[in-house]
Amino acid sequence: MNWLDWEIEGKIYKRMLILGIGMIMIYLVITFLSFAMPHRYHLPENIALDTQNTVKNGIMSLYKGQHRLEISGWAYKQGQAVKTFNSSFILKNEETEKMYRFKTSKQIIEELHFVDGLDCLNCGLKAQPFFFGMPKGTYELYILYQNDGENLLVDTSQKIDL
Repeated sequence: MNWLDWEIEGKIYKRMLILGIGMIMIYLVITFLSFAMPHRYHLPENIALDTQNTVKNGIMSLYKGQHRLEISGWAYKQGQAVKTFNSSFILKNEETEKMYRFKTSKQIIEELHFVDGLDCLNCGLKAQPFFFGMPKGTYELYILYQNDGENLLVDTSQKIDL
């Protein structure tokens, strides 16, 4: 049998189609899990705590479901427009001090389009992670603000009980 004749046989064609669809589904599941699961985070030395409150922030919604969180908020540095988005939510366990990073997506917030004459339209962030594998306890919510080349860890003064 020649490999060019495979498309003529129905059994082989169906098997190849099912195998291809299965591989695509596995890839999608792995991609989804990597985006939705928390990642253990170690604070690098080049990240500073925002002790002078130069980054204004707010949490618009914080919902804890049975297996998933939904967090949305915003953050911008005073006197600086937000041109590039690169922020994340960080949860820090109060007892163990372990940190977990959640990938976020950019959320456009029209109310913050012009703050003090600066364009802060890209300052919104949203995450909908699962919290499987995280120990139970009380967590402090931080924003890892890395927009426009900054490296700041911002305390939101919010706590979450998992």
